[in-house]
Parts: sequence; structure tokens; C-alpha cells
Amino acid sequence: MLQKKNEFLISCEALESEFGNLNLRIIDCSWHLSSEDRNPRVEYESEHIPNSLFLDLQSVSDQTNQLPHMAPSAEQFSKEISCLGIRNDNKIVVYDSQGMFSAARIWWLFRLFGKDDVMILNGGLPKWKALRKPLTEEKIVRADEVFFTHYQENIISNFDDVKTAIKSSTQIIDARSSERFMGLSPEPRRGLKAGNIPSSKNIFYGDLLNGDKTFKGKAEIRRIFETAGVDVNKLIITSCGSGVTAAILFFALEYIGAKKLSLYDGSWCEWGSALNLEKTKG
Repeated sequence: MLQKKNEFLISCEALESEFGNLNLRIIDCSWHLSSEDRNPRVEYESEHIPNSLFLDLQSVSDQTNQLPHMAPSAEQFSKEISCLGIRNDNKIVVYDSQGMFSAARIWWLFRLFGKDDVMILNGGLPKWKALRKPLTEEKIVRADEVFFTHYQENIISNFDDVKTAIKSSTQIIDARSSERFMGLSPEPRRGLKAGNIPSSKNIFYGDLLNGDKTFKGKAEIRRIFETAGVDVNKLIITSCGSGVTAAILFFALEYIGAKKLSLYDGSWCEWGSALNLEKTKG
């Protein structure tokens, strides 16, 4: 059995043992910042986990929005996933080439559109390669299927939601580095002011990971959030630079049992570029 109840991570060993499962769909969700000068599709074509499909983050982003990779419409998401040959009843495992970066965003998008049993490969491609698991250049092409969506509006927050949250007991957690959060280093995107959303707390997403990019244990993750003053039993909105690593916080929180979660899709790209809005430093 691929997945146990309330379990969202799968090990490399467990994934390899499922290669004979015809209902399994593995997705390479790799994406990189433009400053890294890396092409995830080219890297996928060079080597990837056998039978994995490639999903470009941009293809499941709203191309009409000036903000980067905002959530797409239900119709767009359904079309892109259907074209990969994926149905709602497929067991899905996502991974990325950095170990844990963009895979959580795709995991969250599946959740946003109603599929809540998607799993993340713990440690991603780096862990897979470190364990000398098989790799291939072979591209797999599947016939189109039909993927139905059921939009979960409760797990996505917009600009107005965050403005309201600042004045309430809702907790806002930022996944960026402490230097960016405190406004001590410039933002990587042009036109963005440095700083953070008022009343927000900072937990760098990398602090939730081990050196091999696997997630730390549940007890340690819970301790990290509690040390930062986060009450996992109360409503939480996760944020970051552009909504990608905010999904890592979202995933980690759900992994340890938090129930009242939402992701600020516009994140600092939206808040930091808005005029006449309060921004804090330090």
C-alpha cells in the first residue's frame, strides 16, 4: 500500500518498491529561480526517476497575472494535469531536483483543486541519487485522461485576507531567509522593497530540512514552530517571496497535524510592491 492515512511523505525505498504499480504517477516538478541559470526541463531530459513525467510550474500558473506563478484557474489546472495522463484515482508522488523546493508548491496546487492524497518524495532527486537509485533519459508519454477539480477556497488567501489577518489573531508565517525577512538583504526581484508583513513571524523553510533535504522528524518540526511562537492549533497563513516556499511551510504544518491553514498566493511579491502599505523591518 503506497500511502497510510495522514502520511504525506514517501521514502526513496518505498517509491522504488512501487514501480510495478500501474496506478502510480510520478511527477518531476523541478523549478529554479532565474538567477540560478538552470533549465529544469533540460535537466529532466538528461536524467530523471524512471516513469516520471515533467510538469512545468509555469504551465500551472496564471499567465494573465503580472505576479509570478499565481494559482491557475480550475480549467487550466484540469487541462494540464489531464494532458499528462493523470486521473483523479491515480496515486501521485511529486519530487524536485533540489530535494525540497518547488515540489511542495505542486503538492499544494493538487490540494487546492481537491486531490488530498498526493505524496512528496522525501529528499527528492538528490536523495534518490545519493542512494544510487535508477535514473533514465527515457521520456514517458501517456494518453490524455480526465482530471476533475474541486476548488478548496479555504486554503488560499489573497491580499485583502492578509490585511484583515494583521488585525486579528491569525498568524502569518514567512518562509524567506531571516536576512530577507528583516530587510537586511535586497529582494531578488526588481521593484520589491525589503522587509516583512506587519505581525508576521519568520521560519526559514530550510530550517525544517535535514542536510540531505529530507524533512526533519515531526517532533523537531513542531518544536521549531512552537519556539517561533506559533500555535499550530490556531489559523495560520503561510507566505514567502512568491508563494513557492510558503507551500513548504504549509506542508510541514499539515504534516504535524495543523488543520487551519492557508497560503498567501501573492506573498511578498504582491505585498512588497504595493504602495502605501505598512512594511516592517527587523
